[in-house]
Amino acid sequence: MHSARQLIRLVRGPLRPHPLIQSRLMASQSPLKAGQTDSETRQSGPSAEAKDKARRLTIATGAATAFFGASYILYLQLRAQEEEEVAKSEKEGEVAKNEKRVSFHDQRVISYENRLRSFSTPDKLFRLFATLNITMEDGESTIFMTPDDFIRSITPGIIQPHGLGLDKFRNMTIQQWGERYDRELELKEDSVFTTMGNFGLISFSDYLFLLTLLATPARHYEIAFMMFDLDGNGQVDVGEFQKVQQVILDSTAVGARHRDHKTTGNVAGSVADTLVVHFFGPERDRLLTAKKFRAFYAHFRKDVLRMEFDRFDVVDGRISEYDFAKFILSHSVVNEQGRKKYLGRIKKAYGKETSDESELESKGITFEDVEAISALIQNIQDVETALSMHMAAGASITAGDLKEVTTAVAEVEMSDHLVDVVITLFDEDNDGNLSHREFIKVMKSRGSRGLNKPKELGVARLIASMAACTSKTVKDQLGIKS
Repeated sequence: MHSARQLIRLVRGPLRPHPLIQSRLMASQSPLKAGQTDSETRQSGPSAEAKDKARRLTIATGAATAFFGASYILYLQLRAQEEEEVAKSEKEGEVAKNEKRVSFHDQRVISYENRLRSFSTPDKLFRLFATLNITMEDGESTIFMTPDDFIRSITPGIIQPHGLGLDKFRNMTIQQWGERYDRELELKEDSVFTTMGNFGLISFSDYLFLLTLLATPARHYEIAFMMFDLDGNGQVDVGEFQKVQQVILDSTAVGARHRDHKTTGNVAGSVADTLVVHFFGPERDRLLTAKKFRAFYAHFRKDVLRMEFDRFDVVDGRISEYDFAKFILSHSVVNEQGRKKYLGRIKKAYGKETSDESELESKGITFEDVEAISALIQNIQDVETALSMHMAAGASITAGDLKEVTTAVAEVEMSDHLVDVVITLFDEDNDGNLSHREFIKVMKSRGSRGLNKPKELGVARLIASMAACTSKTVKDQLGIKS
């Protein structure tokens, strides 16, 4: 039998190079003619202009290839991220207090809303999660959030009620809402959302202000108060407070990415509408003391913490250690694989429910425990410094060390069980000691609730990535060092 090459030769004869290639080879191998100089030979070849044109064409082709290549790679990355989020939603499937199976459509919606929480501007988030379009007594309509809407806007994994969404609201008058808000909101009498007045409604200005309260440590407000308290009496009027609030707003990612939208009423006022009445009275003639503001700040953060706690399955005032781990990881920067690893440690040690069989006794986590860990998170910078000093001495961080540092730095007493759960969650080496770096990274992201991340949209990131890649390709082709 003949080989493939032999069959080709039998049919077509000997293989020959293309005539153009053969002529080029002959020209390159032929010696110089008599009297012909080397320079004359070069002149008979391609001109310098043609070579420059070819070079520019090569550069343009390379840049275009890089541009479209970067676009495709980024598209694949975004698609993979979305699929990961869908898988995460499918595995967790948490849309309310109890874990339950959700439809594929709801999984996609949860994934979409999580991406918006991460990358959208505050005005778009307000338009997405606000559920009420209230007609006031003067006939003007205004978009409002309820406290539940506010919590949903900052908590990943909670789906927006069906039939509501971006620029889709329930329409009613202020009188109608006043008659039903008690039944719908079920707020406690001492809730900060009740004491704010206005039937628990949150305007866009209020929303921005409350976001900055969550994103800003208390000491930053205290410093701002001292800056604008010109007479040093510990009090500020409404004008001075407006300056304090603007400075704080401009210093956060929330304020930096805000865009006013007058068509939907999402225009930030100089200070929050409802809260200005709460702080300074209807006539705006009262003074706000630093002590009163600190009390409001602590009260508000505690209310938000309580609403987040109550989302889980609370039994006898406790949630499971597994739910507590999800609470800690809800705003973390770890990927899905890392999240599974963290939750796997807790599940192995304590089970998913307090009634599950496990290696260790499941005692559950109380709201007081959650308050304690929240106090630690608010002082995480000082805790990090103390733990770093401890590590610098070459010592491991045991449960006793963590409890001692928390008591000394954050001035809060953590229960022995809470300390054991935290150690289990952040024990990478399974040696019974705290993994310091992972603990600090996760706690910092939990403390900011994702509000300090830059809110850049996918289109902006796409253009920036393509521009950077194109610029690098052109510089490489031209031999320019970056």
